Amino acid sequence: DAVVEVLADGAVVASVVSTAQVQTLGGITFNYRFEAIPAGTYSVRVRASGFEEQTRTGVTIRSGQETSNVNFVLSPLHVFISGLSMVSAPFDYTTGVPDIGPLLDDDDNPATPLRMATWDPAAGRYLFYPDPAARTFALGRGYWLKLARSVALTREGVGAAPNVPFALPLKAGWNLIGHPFPFSVDWFQVQVRVGPQTMTLAEALSSGILNNALFTYAFGAYRMVFQLDPFAGYWVRAFRDCELVIPPNPIRQGASRKAPWGEPEWTLTLQAEVGGRSDSITVGMHSAASGGFDPLWDQAAPPPAPEEGFLRLSIPHPEWGPYADAYRTDIRRSVPAGATWAFLLETDASREEVILRWENVRQVPGEWELTLVDEGTGARIPLRSQPSYRILTGTGGARRSLRLVAAPRTRQRLTIRDFQVLPLRGGGWQVEYDLPQRGQVTLTLRGLNGRLWRQEALGKQDPGRKRLVWQGRDAQGRPLPAGVYLLELEVETEEHYRARAVRPVPLPR
Repeated sequence: DAVVEVLADGAVVASVVSTAQVQTLGGITFNYRFEAIPAGTYSVRVRASGFEEQTRTGVTIRSGQETSNVNFVLSPLHVFISGLSMVSAPFDYTTGVPDIGPLLDDDDNPATPLRMATWDPAAGRYLFYPDPAARTFALGRGYWLKLARSVALTREGVGAAPNVPFALPLKAGWNLIGHPFPFSVDWFQVQVRVGPQTMTLAEALSSGILNNALFTYAFGAYRMVFQLDPFAGYWVRAFRDCELVIPPNPIRQGASRKAPWGEPEWTLTLQAEVGGRSDSITVGMHSAASGGFDPLWDQAAPPPAPEEGFLRLSIPHPEWGPYADAYRTDIRRSVPAGATWAFLLETDASREEVILRWENVRQVPGEWELTLVDEGTGARIPLRSQPSYRILTGTGGARRSLRLVAAPRTRQRLTIRDFQVLPLRGGGWQVEYDLPQRGQVTLTLRGLNGRLWRQEALGKQDPGRKRLVWQGRDAQGRPLPAGVYLLELEVETEEHYRARAVRPVPLPR
């Protein structure tokens, strides 16, 4: 049943409980009714346990007339979507609902266990339903939930104390947390308490107490966020035991959701995809960054999701002492010599193709040459000329070491050296040239009037002296008429530098 209230200037002037039975009177169908309400303009509010409160304003009541069509459709507290997601609840159910399984039944089969898990930060491992820690929702705790179909939550638990900051203990390491309030809160308004000292989030990040971002999970991949939302779960990386102090202040409309300490000079994101799953790492440069851990930019990589079928990219840094971990974002100091990032690709996808992409490569300044190196095969992939790289996994998956190299581009002049066209006995010509760099080579024959007689792509060639024979025929293999022609040799490197050389070729009668 729902409580329906009539309000004037915020004060309740009448209330009634709606009935499950629908009635009809004077041609009007209803399940709640008020009588003897004085004429005027009111608000009507409806409240029901397990559903969102709703209010309709500007309801006008006229003397001697029936007012109708003040209707409401109640929405449940929350709908947990099908599939795998990170969740929480702004309620505590540990006393009233010690087993949340029946409330989240997604297959109408009570015998099927709920697929729900939480994280033990002390042991660094997952705990699965029906473990006591993963059996029901607790305030401030995050969970993984996998549902066969979407499920509505219509039962309330015990909420956090209103207008009181919520203290959430964190252990050193990864913590899977939940948002304790039924409204969104700006992450940068959170405070951090270490012993008797309370500091701003920015101070805690600068001091290396916390990592600088929240991670949640959506559509098969982690994403970084900067606000706490009701019913969502988040990963937080602490480098020492501390407390998060979450203020009971709803986020301001239009408030910035970006980190207040500025962006790196450039970043590049590498994204891996396989079997509907994806993961990514981000590298970049900033003049204020160091060669080690930078608390404002470097972000550790969250643990893999608790299910079969994982994919993970990470930049391991075991040498970073108390900040040693696998990282998702690694920003280096911008220096003329460039930088190299060693990273790992790990997956249990068996005999599948993992695709690596770098779609934002054009955002990197052109002065940097970017190369992906596969340590397993020795392959070197120029990122500016190739959009992706594919890795075929073996039985049981793959664990592949790779490197990303950012080196300053060489701006030396590209020239084709010693281009010669020499006649051969018996007809034809020998074409010789020196390539300074590896590149795509094209040979074109034109008349003096610009007419195209033949063009041949010779493919990618390595640096060095090259020789080939041309028999003096056109594209259809027919002998060319006597005259003078222009033979043009062009090379384009993997960095898109081009060089061209032209020689006249006389064909006698």
